[in-house]
Amino acid sequence: MKIAVSCKNLTKKFDSGSNEVIALQGINLDVMDGELLILAGPSGCGKTTLISIIAGILTQTSGTCDVYGQNIHDLSPLALCTFRSKMIGFVFQAYNLVPTLTSAENVGIPLMIQGMGHHEATEQGREMLKKVGLEDRADAFSSTLSGGQQQRVAIARALIHSPRLIVCDEPTSALDSENGLRVMSILKDLSMREKCALIVVTHDARTYSFADRIAKMEDGRILKIISPHEALE
Repeated sequence: MKIAVSCKNLTKKFDSGSNEVIALQGINLDVMDGELLILAGPSGCGKTTLISIIAGILTQTSGTCDVYGQNIHDLSPLALCTFRSKMIGFVFQAYNLVPTLTSAENVGIPLMIQGMGHHEATEQGREMLKKVGLEDRADAFSSTLSGGQQQRVAIARALIHSPRLIVCDEPTSALDSENGLRVMSILKDLSMREKCALIVVTHDARTYSFADRIAKMEDGRILKIISPHEALE
């Protein structure tokens, strides 16, 4: 299998006044094409920091992070933006929807960034919303949606441009059991059918059965990588 993401000796430090906070300590991790990898661990252990570096949102302090063979932190800001718009889909925990756009328009944003016209991108957004069970809210503004509905719009937006890598920060946190399982099924099906890589940060043990592997993190380190069966024992 092809390596989608390769992190080598990755560290991240933040300055906090007179103190230095070490968020990541020597992370070594490979994620494969067609794999759904879950990052699990307590709050503050570095999960979101790690996926933010992998997605090019943050820059590491040291070490390397390659995405499909490209060291993304060697790219210029414009080249990185272009790379991310084509190759990476990110589901933010805070959703980051544009309140003045409809659900379908929000979902179509990645396609518009790539140059697709507004009407066609919105129609494709509408089709993607059907896959997450929100076709009846396609013309609604985000301010009128529940938290769970906003989360599904954010997930549809991350999937619409068929990225090679999808990174999700707590994608089921605002969803009930039925919709949480639906979203994970969509993500799992996508990883298998399109041979894209998925990295999911979660505290939700209901999602473990969808993973190929689960990386347990603590204090900025990966303690071990286990199977879903081991995690649920």
